[in-house]
Amino acid sequence: MCFFVVLFFPGFSNAQDQAANWYFGFNAGVNFNDGGGVNSLTDGALSTNEGCSVISNKKGELLFYTNGVNVWDRNHNIMPNGNGLNGHPSSTQSAVIVPKPNSDTIYYIFTIIDFFKAEGYNTQKSI
Repeated sequence: MCFFVVLFFPGFSNAQDQAANWYFGFNAGVNFNDGGGVNSLTDGALSTNEGCSVISNKKGELLFYTNGVNVWDRNHNIMPNGNGLNGHPSSTQSAVIVPKPNSDTIYYIFTIIDFFKAEGYNTQKSI
């Protein structure tokens, strides 16, 4: 019975919009709003051909984004200690942002280091 309630009454579900904002490419992005619409964004600081990652809070408000090298806050400024990460902006998945379980304030950024600088396979974690 619960399955049918969730299936047929999606308005009762508690949506989490941590992926509501996407930044990519050359200062471009999109915002998926609660009404089902999509808005274009042109205010990003990200300039990359490939790897990027973005995280928003549960309300869909932008928190920060990264190209694996720099991390920008919601105002598009580099965050404290947010530069010099070991990722590479031309990696297809330069960084992954993962929220710490049971926390709304702690996030982990995992990066894949530059292939040409690597001495073997390696991943990096920034807190």
